[in-house]
Amino acid sequence: MDEQEKYDILKREVDALQIQLSKDQKPWHQKPSIIISMLALFFSFGTTGVSYYKTRCSSFFRDVEG
Repeated sequence: MDEQEKYDILKREVDALQIQLSKDQKPWHQKPSIIISMLALFFSFGTTGVSYYKTRCSSFFRDVEG
């Protein structure tokens, strides 16, 4: 068996695996891990926004008081 035959066999196996994986995949919105990750990201943005708002308010009131 020469190198070209080995390459062809390996390529067919990889192609078959890729086809099988593409059939098994669900849409992104049906994957719990994606939903959890997106919720965590939105929560992180929310807490960053609240922190920014509180910092701005405290610096504003500090400037107003004195």
